[in-house]
This record gives sequence, C-alpha cells and structure tokens, in this order.
Amino acid sequence: MVKMPDGAQFEMQWKQIKYINGGHSVIFEIVPMFQGKDIIIVPSAQLWSKAQNVFSHQERLEIIFLLERIAWKRDVRVAEMDVMPDIDSHASPVNGSIESTQGYQEIASKDLFDPQSPLSKSEVKEIYCILEKRFAEGASGMVTIPKDVILQGSVLKEVSIPTLKKNKSVVLNLI
Repeated sequence: MVKMPDGAQFEMQWKQIKYINGGHSVIFEIVPMFQGKDIIIVPSAQLWSKAQNVFSHQERLEIIFLLERIAWKRDVRVAEMDVMPDIDSHASPVNGSIESTQGYQEIASKDLFDPQSPLSKSEVKEIYCILEKRFAEGASGMVTIPKDVILQGSVLKEVSIPTLKKNKSVVLNLI
C-alpha cells in the first residue's frame, strides 16, 4: 500500500489498483502486459462526471498523475476508456479466478508492486507470470475468454492462453 501525505492510499494488485480517500474508493482495472507497459484503465472524464460525485474531476486528474509517477515495481501507462468508474465496490474475487486462489492471496499480501518492495520490476513480473502459468496448468473444465479482451502482447495472450491450449483438462472457448 502506498500512502500519500493527504491520507489517500493506493493498493496495487496484479489486475487492479484501488484508490482510497475520505472513506471512499475507486477501482481501476489493469491489463498485465508480457511485452511493454501494463495498462491501467481509467474512466473517461465524461463517464467519470456522469457516474458519481464522490471524487471530483480535479481528483481524477491527480489520481492519473500519481498512477504514472509513483515508483511502482512495474511499468505502467494509463489509458482512458469509456468505462464506468467502480466506486465503493466490495466485490470479492470471482470463484475460479486466479485472484480467488490461496497462492495469489499469499503473493498479493506481500505488496510486491509497492516502491518499497525488495524485488525488482522484472522479478515481480516473473513471479506473477509463473502464477498465471501454474493457474492455467491446474485449470479444468470449460474456460471461456472473450476475444475482445485478448490484447496483443498481454500476459493473457502470451502466457495464459498458450498454457490453457496445452492443458488436456481444459476446453478453451474463445468467443
């Protein structure tokens, strides 16, 4: 967790980052990239202002500024998209997802993406890519992945899908 002087906090995970301030939070999805910078998806200014009144437009700009400048143990870039902000969400990991596994929870609790992590960016990425590969190797049953979420150079495309294709216990359904 990264704490800012004004009390705001950032909690970075493998596929999302949560910003917390004044008793409220907003979650941004992250697309982990095997090649290039990981992509943090931020709602467009238009949808941000329409969807909520918890965080101001100015605070949105400050969040974007900080996301790109904190010395995370990963390379990131912010991409603004027409998605609704996820405000004050209390959703738990989806059953059957990598985030719902004990191994993921143990790794995530170590805050390896934080600037004070003793590991390098490449070591942290390697740990999470190994975790993704092991998860795909241990999967079974029908796995459905929408084609529109598969980005060129992403961990999903370069690690997860090839491993799922090799897994004899999985029926991969790309829709």
